Order: sequence, then structure tokens, then C-alpha cells
Amino acid sequence: MGEAFDMWAPEGGKGSVLDWSWVQERMYAARSYWVVTSPRSGPPHPMPVWGVYVDDVFHFSTPSSSLKAKHIARSGEVTVHLESADMVVILKGEAKEESDPQLLEALGKAFFHKYNVEVIGKFPDQIMFSFSTRQAFAWQGFPESEFMRTMTRFDLA
Repeated sequence: MGEAFDMWAPEGGKGSVLDWSWVQERMYAARSYWVVTSPRSGPPHPMPVWGVYVDDVFHFSTPSSSLKAKHIARSGEVTVHLESADMVVILKGEAKEESDPQLLEALGKAFFHKYNVEVIGKFPDQIMFSFSTRQAFAWQGFPESEFMRTMTRFDLA
């Protein structure tokens, strides 16, 4: 599923490619995530969020009045990454507002279990987004030599 970046592969081989489960474990375990959206013009807009990773889909909430929500409503293109520069996960894809009542209820429970905070129904301005990953990048051990052996790209779409 994943492949090593050719420019970093050791001579004579592709290097040690990380497994998708390595990415999943870090997404499930993370406490905070960075969501990067883009306006029509100007610099990207990175903001930290809380979220849950359920069945290979990342979900996060934000006020509908936030720049994140406005940027997503316009294009949907989002990059998500974790806080660590040593155990790196970067996801590129599309976020969509979630409206399925059963899924929203399940996500509310998942948020409460993870953060001990109610996010569904407590704040009327709050909306939930579901993020579908199209491409991912992952590596570990930066800047040590392990980085060059583990830099992996996953094309999922």
C-alpha cells in the first residue's frame, strides 16, 4: 500500500516502508491534530483541533463561524497532521460537514470518551467534519538516519 520516496531510498533498494497500521495507531492515539485549510488567496490557515479517528476516518468539530469551516465550505481541501516532527503523519484529502444523526451520536460518544467533553448539541454553532484521506506521508526518526529509511507515501484514492 505504501511506497518509499525514491529520493530517500538507500542505494539498491526502496528502504523500509512503514505499514498503514503505523499511521492508524498514531491517528487513534493522538490528542491534538493540526488542520490546515486555505483561503481563496493568502497563506494556508493551520489550526490545532481535537478529533477522533474512527474506522479510518478522521472527524473534528469547529464553530461554523470559524475560518476553518468557511474555507472547507468553499473547497473542502484539507491537510491534517500530528504534532510530532519525529513520528510524522501528514494526511491530504477532503473534509465534508457530517449530517448523519446516528454517526453524529456515535462521534459525540467517541469525543466524550477521549476528552471527557460533550461536543454534539452542547454548542449550537459547532459543526462536525469527516475527513477522507486521499494521500498520506509518514516517517519516523527525523532527523536521524531512520527518517531516510522510513519515509513512506500512501496513495489511497
